[in-house]
Amino acid sequence: MRMVTTLSVVVLASAGIGHAVVTSLDADIARVDPFKDMKNRPAAGTGMNVLLVGTDGRDKISAAERRKYRLGGAPCHCTDTIMIVHISEDRERASIVSLPRDSYAEMPTHTDGITGRRSRPQPIKLNAAYAQGARI
Repeated sequence: MRMVTTLSVVVLASAGIGHAVVTSLDADIARVDPFKDMKNRPAAGTGMNVLLVGTDGRDKISAAERRKYRLGGAPCHCTDTIMIVHISEDRERASIVSLPRDSYAEMPTHTDGITGRRSRPQPIKLNAAYAQGARI
């Protein structure tokens, strides 16, 4: 029992000291507004939403590189990362929502820009919807 008590005291003391060190280090960090002097910033309003997309573009790498990095399949220009960033009206806060690439969405009726074929609404994975949308 004495060992458990001693261990508990050591853990709590270490956590308290660690918290004090991190808090003191954080207090010494100077905060700077990087956009303070920028004249071309959008005016404050209702906030701003930004779509961030990272794509899987393997069409510019060689067959040897594909083997080296064990990349299978054909390049599809699908999205690997999809995030929506909302910047608040006062430009003080940002919220980020990451959308899972394997989620399904409804692809609306559209005409394919390459084939000219009109497609009906259909369920499609989000990562494939980007590649489809690039040809609309």
